[in-house]
Amino acid sequence: ILVIGGGGYIGSELVKEPQAGNLAETVLSRKHCDLLDKECLREKVQNFDIVINLASVVRTFDKNKYAQNLAGLINLTEVLKENNINKLVHFSTQNVNLSSKGPYAKSKLDCENFLKNCGLGCIIIRPNLVYGIDRKNDFFRLAYIISRFKMAPIIGSGKNKIQPIQNSDLAKITVNLVNNFTNGLIAEISGKETVSINEVIDYIGGKLQRSPIKIHLPIFILKVFKRFIPFDIDGFAEDRISKNPLVGEGSFFANLDPILCLLKKK
Repeated sequence: ILVIGGGGYIGSELVKEPQAGNLAETVLSRKHCDLLDKECLREKVQNFDIVINLASVVRTFDKNKYAQNLAGLINLTEVLKENNINKLVHFSTQNVNLSSKGPYAKSKLDCENFLKNCGLGCIIIRPNLVYGIDRKNDFFRLAYIISRFKMAPIIGSGKNKIQPIQNSDLAKITVNLVNNFTNGLIAEISGKETVSINEVIDYIGGKLQRSPIKIHLPIFILKVFKRFIPFDIDGFAEDRISKNPLVGEGSFFANLDPILCLLKKK
């Protein structure tokens, strides 16, 4: 198995998954080979049974770069066909379900539509908001702001719901899907709890014994300045709830506690 993007936030957890021990894994990161470099792909992507593609432009100020997601995927599928590799697991996002899609969500939907007729056996994985017990996730950053400044910036009303999925749970479910490959499957993967942004802030504030001032940033104002924001504003205030997801085992609020403990070690 080749894991493209194995050095990223999700990929690094995937290759550590104990259940993946029976799989012969090779990691290909962007520093080794870019999906836009087709000749490099021809050299590196050989003699594999399955390729897992996590490579993606997720956040950027230059919105034109999101087009690289489809361009790179086209290069990859063409090389897979040339080298007789017939199985691809592609990571997408549940943002494709939003009624209002920004450039990132649109690029991932374009990728999904392309894969439907690409001629390969494909599984598409759509995670909800992914977090780990580390300092790299959005919840740790939010907790840091609340702890340091006693305030909480909120895009929109904060009533929108999400189903955060722990990266280790996502890795475990992904390995199971790889081991039981089902062509054409679109798997949405979420955490078992549905929470609002306001509920997350209230929980963090209670644990830190803070009463943060909630500063609501109106969507319509942020849209005016979205070229200066490195992520999708469109659809940000919508719920991200999957109707029939594969569900992780971890409890989000229980996992928040060790994330908050990292503040003391910072």
